[in-house]
Amino acid sequence: MEKTDKKLYVTDLDGTLVARTEDPIPESLFPLIEEILSRGDYFAVATGRQIENTEQIFGRVSDRIYFLVNNGGSTFYQNQLIYAIELATGHEEELIDDIMKFRDCEIIPEMAGHYVGFTTEDGKPIIEEMKKHTYVEVALPDLHKRTEPLTKISFNAIGRESVDPEIASFFHEKYDGLYEVVESGHGWMDFSAVGSGKGPALSHLAETLGVKKENIIAFGDNENDISMFRVSGLSYARDTSTDFVKSNADRVTIDPVEELKRLLNGESL
Repeated sequence: MEKTDKKLYVTDLDGTLVARTEDPIPESLFPLIEEILSRGDYFAVATGRQIENTEQIFGRVSDRIYFLVNNGGSTFYQNQLIYAIELATGHEEELIDDIMKFRDCEIIPEMAGHYVGFTTEDGKPIIEEMKKHTYVEVALPDLHKRTEPLTKISFNAIGRESVDPEIASFFHEKYDGLYEVVESGHGWMDFSAVGSGKGPALSHLAETLGVKKENIIAFGDNENDISMFRVSGLSYARDTSTDFVKSNADRVTIDPVEELKRLLNGESL
């Protein structure tokens, strides 16, 4: 598609716009989204959440913005799946079995289809937490028998802010190269298809919309946002990010909404 001078603003959700998953989106963001759209530019949300939850919390503007959900595995617009990268390496069942081996470490598996998530029948902590945020989470007696293709396999170290380093090392050593393996905060570790993730999904969306790289502005806070930073003309890491994440962003901000307001008020890119 022929490139235009339109801009594409994209932001991560958890840890970037909100500190906790139960926190509401800042009300001050919505007038800024309206301003972006009135200029003929684009706004997108890139998150590990599912489409139903994400569309709901963006309510009044959800039919006019883009959603890169499942960490970029599924892209939706007006509730239509417009782009997807599914897991199909042939190692998915082995990975699931390996995750199950660490259950005595309070590791709970969770897998994302395009519309629903899957966990074990005893994965009550995840099911209850997901229900709070209107996730659709299905408990399966056998994780190898699913009703949707997978876009992501994950596990959560219940009650921890990060994955145990020895466990993380095991999965990195065995599955790096087969999958994009990243820690995404709050005890989560995610496995996505190589070449997938928020960055490739964002790049595909920008190409589809005809937006130049230099006109993409991205906000994030975690490792799974770095690929998004790399395909953007201007990237912001939250001040709460690790030094590694900050080092991969152009700038650091304490408030993405205020930063977005400043950009819309005329700061050059």
